[in-house]
Amino acid sequence: LARRAAFDLDLVGADRAAIGDVTCTSRPWSAATEVNDLRRFDVGLLPLGDNPWNPWKFNYKLAQYMALGIPPVCTPVGSNSEMVDHGVTGFLADTPDEWIQYLGELIADGECRRKMGEAAAAFARERFTVDANRDGIVGAFRSVLETPVRAKPDFDESRRRR
Repeated sequence: LARRAAFDLDLVGADRAAIGDVTCTSRPWSAATEVNDLRRFDVGLLPLGDNPWNPWKFNYKLAQYMALGIPPVCTPVGSNSEMVDHGVTGFLADTPDEWIQYLGELIADGECRRKMGEAAAAFARERFTVDANRDGIVGAFRSVLETPVRAKPDFDESRRRR
C-alpha cells in the first residue's frame, strides 16, 4: 500500500518508529488526550489475530472510532461483524489483499471517508449512547430496586476464630 499511496500512520499506545517501510508517529495512550488523539485519525484500524478470545470480545475501540465519525477497517471477527455494515459504516477485511484494497479506497477518496464516517457515527448514536440504551439502563436499576433484600443472618460471635 505504501508503494501505491502516500499516507501517515498514527499510533496511540504503541511505540513504533516504523512498520516495514511505513514511518509511524507514536503517542503514548493517555485518558486525558485519547479522544483528541483519535480525532486526528482519518481511518481507524482494527486488525485482530486468530486466537480463541477474539471471537468473544466486544471491541470498544471500534465503538470509539465509529462514535467519532472515523471510518473503520477491521477484521471480521467477534462483534466487529455485527457492528460494521460492510461498505456503509466501515470495511471488513479478512485477507492482506482486502486490507490493501479497502485502505487504498479510503486513502484515495475523501468523500467515501466522509460518508462512511457519518454513517458510522449515526450507527454509534443509535446503539451506544445513553439515550439509545435508556430503557435497558432504567430496567436494570428497577430490577435491583424491586428485588427483595434478604436479611443477613446474625453473626455468631462464638464461632469467630481468633
